[in-house]
Amino acid sequence: MALLSSYFHGLLRFTSPYYVVNFMSLVTYLYLRTQVLLYTDEHGARRLEDWEQRTSSLLVIVLIGRFLRSSSPDEFVATAFLFCKASVAFLAYSISPRLLVWYLVLFGVLELTVYQPVYRGPCRYEYLNPMEFDDRVVNEGKDKPKDSWLVCFFASWSPPCVHVEPTFAKLSERFTTQSLRFAKVDVARWPVLAKKHGISTSGVSKQLPTIILFEGGREVARIPHVYPDGRVAKGRFFWSDLVKGFELDMRYARSRGSGGGGGGGGDADKKNK
Repeated sequence: MALLSSYFHGLLRFTSPYYVVNFMSLVTYLYLRTQVLLYTDEHGARRLEDWEQRTSSLLVIVLIGRFLRSSSPDEFVATAFLFCKASVAFLAYSISPRLLVWYLVLFGVLELTVYQPVYRGPCRYEYLNPMEFDDRVVNEGKDKPKDSWLVCFFASWSPPCVHVEPTFAKLSERFTTQSLRFAKVDVARWPVLAKKHGISTSGVSKQLPTIILFEGGREVARIPHVYPDGRVAKGRFFWSDLVKGFELDMRYARSRGSGGGGGGGGDADKKNK
């Protein structure tokens, strides 16, 4: 029952103001168009319906493509809102430029005041500050840590970080053992730690989120990859890409085989440092 309650709580984020208000802003078009059609001649009504059919057909095709490329429901819904708003803006312009201005103002206000919520479902990762990170993950002293750590460097203001959160949380649920641990580092709070590991925290950074695997205190893999010339590869944060890229199946089996059973109950909750 507790497990079902946790997953249900994770789904509640889709009832937050971000989703409700953005959905309602799109629904207003349906009401406005009915009012417009009351005062539009037959030719104008047919013209509007023709544009609506073309726009909706193109929108469906685009959304199907984006659905297949989205790493989480959060990412897909945010993308769907963006393209639906663009479609509504175009149709509003076909009705009246003044209606377009009204929608641009509305969408702009929503963008600045309502933010997409972060996934709050079940997880088994920890939040680390720089002291804990140095002590438990890398430990530059003589006693190197024996555990493997998969660490997500994130910023709460970054949409890609919000979108990857459900996947990372579920990975921690699936693969955590006593010797394979998961953690997160908030680069907004600890920018020096991010810079130390070559992660840009600028507003246009292509490195947020960055997920790094540490073994024996050393970095052995990261997504997205950074080339020697400083170029950043496009990060793919699908479940299958992360499992394959960090060889989590193999590491999990090896950890279990060496006696590293499932992590203790203390890992089941986020410890916000």
